[in-house]
Amino acid sequence: MAERKVPMAPVQLEMWHAEQATRSARENVYCAFKLHGRLDVDALGRALAAVVARHEPLRTRMVVDEEPVQLISDSVSSSLEPIEVAGEAEAIDLIRADADTRIPLDTLPLWRISLVRLPDGDHILGLVFHHIVVDGWSVYVFLADLGEAYGQAVSGRDPSLAPLPYTYSDYCHEERYRSDSEKFTKILAHWRKLLPATPPELHLPRDGKRIDGAEARADALDTFLDASATAYMNRHARASRCTVFTLILDAVGVTLAEHGDTDQVTVGVPFHNRVKREQRPLVGFIANMLPMTMTDISRRGTDHDRLDYAKSVIAAALRYPSVPPEVLMRELYGLTDPEPLTFCLNVESPQDISYGLTGIDLTEIPVHNGTIFHDFELTLMMMSDHAIGDLTYDADLYSRSRADALWTGMKSTLIRPTS
Repeated sequence: MAERKVPMAPVQLEMWHAEQATRSARENVYCAFKLHGRLDVDALGRALAAVVARHEPLRTRMVVDEEPVQLISDSVSSSLEPIEVAGEAEAIDLIRADADTRIPLDTLPLWRISLVRLPDGDHILGLVFHHIVVDGWSVYVFLADLGEAYGQAVSGRDPSLAPLPYTYSDYCHEERYRSDSEKFTKILAHWRKLLPATPPELHLPRDGKRIDGAEARADALDTFLDASATAYMNRHARASRCTVFTLILDAVGVTLAEHGDTDQVTVGVPFHNRVKREQRPLVGFIANMLPMTMTDISRRGTDHDRLDYAKSVIAAALRYPSVPPEVLMRELYGLTDPEPLTFCLNVESPQDISYGLTGIDLTEIPVHNGTIFHDFELTLMMMSDHAIGDLTYDADLYSRSRADALWTGMKSTLIRPTS
């Protein structure tokens, strides 16, 4: 087995350093699907092999060679053997346990796939990846490629996927060059104007404490916006000439300012960061967390004033979206071990990447492994006539009533009459 050395992208390098100080599975990216129909297990296994052959990060491990680097193997075993269980509850328990098991960075592969066969002949497919080799967008790419290769296999053809003209290695080399270039000084000057003079902190009232050295224990509050609320937000966004995301960011800022008794709020916003067309078909860690700081919230006057300001905050953050927040904290504030941002806001829409398995009905099954990286993480999936998600929170530091109060405040800000 031959391996090729490639530098890590800056976002990977920051994650690698953070992972040296934890024992948890907080950086696992995972999902599960129920497969209803007559599944060809052999065809699925051959399709998986084709996907692994196409995408370098699925054949990658991380080691130290003078500095942390990634080693890309020319091949990785991808066998898929069904596990027999007595029922769906047992299957979900197995997949949840898998999602809660840490993936060592120096071993191949940095992902696990489970196929569980139910007594009625249906299956549950569980996917677990280490975040250092995938982001949320990558999961959709993986599923789309798996579906294409599976379709080839069940039709009697040898599953194969076209080689990528632009690879994740290309992306890593480009990003490392950018971080060492003269342009990086200009990028830092831009972010220095956006972020506060002192490190951004948000002190929300805490309801408990964690034992020193213990990993964070997470709980989740379901979040839901019905058809009426969603229609109102869409109308409000059109009338205000902004996006629904702008409305949500504003509501988060207003609510956190009220509960934190502050007029300055910094929210971490995941951005897919695939600004070039050739990056879109890649499996790999390209997304980045953008710190968006809103100041003088209470003095912004009307909703219209605040939304115009929120639009400017978003536009400025998206100008240079590739610098990891840990790098900004070090370069701008001299923090060698920066704490993660308190609140993360992730607003998603159904991707325009279609996926599926020929002859199989796929239904996603909610799974949560009980870990968290930030104090609060609000995720909302915006559908055509509703929004659904969860507010995950550090259950050692905050109570469920605290999380409920935050979500109630955000929701009331979103759907109250405008001023």
